[in-house]
Amino acid sequence: MERANPGLVYCTITPHGTKGPLRSQPASELTLQAMSDFISDLGTAGEEPVRMGPDMASLGTSLFVFHGVLGALYHKWRTGEGQHVSVSMLGTLIHQRGITWLSTYDSEDWSGFYCDGDLRVQDHGYETADQLMVMSSVRNPEELPRLLKALGIEESTEHPLFQHPVRDIMGWHGDTELASQAKPIWEAAFKRWTAEDLVGLLKYFGSIGAITNTYSQLFSHPQMEALDMVTEQAVPKFGVIKFIGPPWQLFGVPKVTPRPYEEQG
Repeated sequence: MERANPGLVYCTITPHGTKGPLRSQPASELTLQAMSDFISDLGTAGEEPVRMGPDMASLGTSLFVFHGVLGALYHKWRTGEGQHVSVSMLGTLIHQRGITWLSTYDSEDWSGFYCDGDLRVQDHGYETADQLMVMSSVRNPEELPRLLKALGIEESTEHPLFQHPVRDIMGWHGDTELASQAKPIWEAAFKRWTAEDLVGLLKYFGSIGAITNTYSQLFSHPQMEALDMVTEQAVPKFGVIKFIGPPWQLFGVPKVTPRPYEEQG
């Protein structure tokens, strides 16, 4: 193909790659997750490991194919040369696993906030005077006493929980048990504030807060209209149905509207 069209850009996807002893070995989502340690100890302690629910190899590979082809097209634009882009599903999982290695407490132990979310206590945010919100810890621990004073709970600086690192008691990126124990203290103060005002206060002291929207609030937000993420389409027998559109916008290209499935007579 390269000889017939030197500017051709094409891509191949393989389970294990085009080289090495496994190059011709078939694979499934299960075997790929097992080989790359994605199914490590995600199950119940003391029991057999379990497969991750999403098709991590398939989904991740599609993203890397997209990036690789874009890179090849950019190379062609600069040089006129085509490219053969090769993406392995195993390589994709190893790359994704590498990201989680950076967030683990112990590189030999599958743990960390990216890895054990399914084992953590379910959380919907902190209660305020009007609606739920979430927050991160303050970037500078020295700001914590000032924040507590602004919230009217400066006495909490002497509380045993607040002798722990701030990331473990503020937000959910540290020790989840400590964060759960500290949550009632935070909420007692937060219930005197609206979520919007509280987000502004947290920002002032170097924390990041965000209002937890309901679906109705999210889709009525003006930013959603600006992104044009929701498309309406008439569907036989069901009337008008709303679809979530793609996250990208192609300027100068007509917008694609989903076509409803039509039963064949």
